[in-house]
Amino acid sequence: MKNFIEVGKTEDEQAEQIKKWLKENGPQIIAGIVMGLSGIWGFDYYNNYQSEQTINARSA
Repeated sequence: MKNFIEVGKTEDEQAEQIKKWLKENGPQIIAGIVMGLSGIWGFDYYNNYQSEQTINARSA
């Protein structure tokens, strides 16, 4: 596996290497973050819905 940042390169070359990596992998990183946050939101929404249903069932 190729090193993320190769030793012996100048700072400019390393910066370019990081920019290239982010350009190639940025969309997947953003998609993963969005999916993760959506999952957390969905789980919280479902738990709140279940709690409301339980409260409504007990008070009926």
